Amino acid sequence: MQIRQIHQHDFAQVDQLIRTAFEIVNMVMVMNQN
Repeated sequence: MQIRQIHQHDFAQVDQLIRTAFEIVNMVMVMNQN
């Protein structure tokens, strides 16, 4: 049980990191277009 909870927490952190990285990439793409 505890191992699964830790795994879910890590997955949530990774998901948030991927979302943040995507936002940064989108910002860079928009800046390059201008």
